[in-house]
Parts: sequence; structure tokens; C-alpha cells
Amino acid sequence: MKSKIAEIYPCPHCGSENITLESHSYRTWFYIQCHSCGEKGPEVNDKPTAVLAWNKGVIGE
Repeated sequence: MKSKIAEIYPCPHCGSENITLESHSYRTWFYIQCHSCGEKGPEVNDKPTAVLAWNKGVIGE
């Protein structure tokens, strides 16, 4: 069963929508990164959680 990934909100720091879901460590860790200001979300072990963590940071601003 595939998890549905939520929409990624704009950067809380600069408001840019130039953001992507990135991965590293052989695709076992994921994070959101803003390519305009360099803001980076927390590193987590799955894509949907990375998006939720980023969006939670946006809402918390």
C-alpha cells in the first residue's frame, strides 16, 4: 500500500516555492530543502514524514 504524500508548503523563511524533497544515505533519510534561501527541514526516514515535518514548521511560524 502506497502512502499519499501531502502538498509541500512554501518555505517559512523566505516564502519561496523553489523547494524539493531530497534524500541521502542510500535513500534511507529524507528532508525538504529550499533552494532559494537554503532552509532545510529535519531528516526523517520516510518521505511522507519529511513533508509533514516541513509543513509543521511552516504552520508553527
